[in-house]
Amino acid sequence: MSIDLVLAQELALIREASKPEVRLQRRKRAADLLVSLRAQVLRTDGRPDATGRTYEYRVRVNDAYRTAGYETDEIERESAALRHHVSTAARAYFTDLDEYGVLPYDRNESIRRKREATRV
Repeated sequence: MSIDLVLAQELALIREASKPEVRLQRRKRAADLLVSLRAQVLRTDGRPDATGRTYEYRVRVNDAYRTAGYETDEIERESAALRHHVSTAARAYFTDLDEYGVLPYDRNESIRRKREATRV
């Protein structure tokens, strides 16, 4: 079974989950799948698309959301809900972070650093 299909199935399960703890676990699984997809999709220089910026990656993710039955506004909301989990999973998967343009700290730490910098 392709990663695209498994991702679409996981996204559908997130959409159907009624309990927050179930949605959380499904989102973490979806984040792992998204990072695996990033590892499969190669940039023009032949390296994995660790940051998820290639056209191919974005089309495949959008197709997975559409296959799972998401409308455009739902895609935006669920993508936002997944960002933290994808960020954490990407840092765990891609060990040479500087090479791939992935920050060595999560989004929450980034926000804290920006707040501290503006206070000074």
